[in-house]
Amino acid sequence: MNKRKTYLDNCCFNPDSSIEYEISLWRGKACSVVSKNSTIVKNATTFIASGFGKKDSLHIAAAIDSTADYFITVDKGILRKQQMISGIRIINPIDFIRLLESD
Repeated sequence: MNKRKTYLDNCCFNPDSSIEYEISLWRGKACSVVSKNSTIVKNATTFIASGFGKKDSLHIAAAIDSTADYFITVDKGILRKQQMISGIRIINPIDFIRLLESD
């Protein structure tokens, strides 16, 4: 099986404590954690100007900066606008699993 670098779109600033706990479990499985830097902020500003939300733009820019192959999300707004983003494949979790199963 090919190794794929993925960025899972989950907001780490969720006020719900049970969701925050679940996110912490995912973070423990991560190979790396992306920290905001000037390149991410600059790219996020471009995505905001293209109509993406502020948090969505930061997530997308962070995924690209981390050189992830896939940005996995259930966000319908991002999925509808995925053709506006280059440098990463944006995909929903079901299609990503199908992709893995097809290998």
